[in-house]
Amino acid sequence: MLTLSKLMINNYLNLELLKFDPLIKENIRPWSIDLTLGNTLAICKSNNAVLDVEEFKSIDDEKFDILNIEDGYILSPGETVTGFSKESIKLPQNINGLILNLDHLAMLGIDATISQYITPGFIGHKRIVIVNKSTQKIKIKPGITICTLVLLRMGVE
Repeated sequence: MLTLSKLMINNYLNLELLKFDPLIKENIRPWSIDLTLGNTLAICKSNNAVLDVEEFKSIDDEKFDILNIEDGYILSPGETVTGFSKESIKLPQNINGLILNLDHLAMLGIDATISQYITPGFIGHKRIVIVNKSTQKIKIKPGITICTLVLLRMGVE
């Protein structure tokens, strides 16, 4: 697999084979594109019960609280939430992606790489599982760069 460079990312965007809406040009880096956090978080309703993984294959209002976080959200130590990229993404069938942490957030203890793979042909807002691995409370809010997406062109056999 070949990692897409900034030039290649821009070429795919210009040909409309790759789409990000909204496209924040400053988020295109030499080797990746940063994703920003959208306005909502999904938080699992556990009530300290045993969670059955078979019941949690999708996010719905019955099993998750959907919160609007326009004013931000305080992420407690050890807490896991599910955010969504502000950007709607469309990948072509020959491109897949990997989510990586941003150094400045990782230094604070934020891990956004739990849900790191994006399949070829993906369309939609990327689900981003965010974990506070620090011992401090951390405020997150919409519009922050939450992770970087490395795009990989699949080889032909």
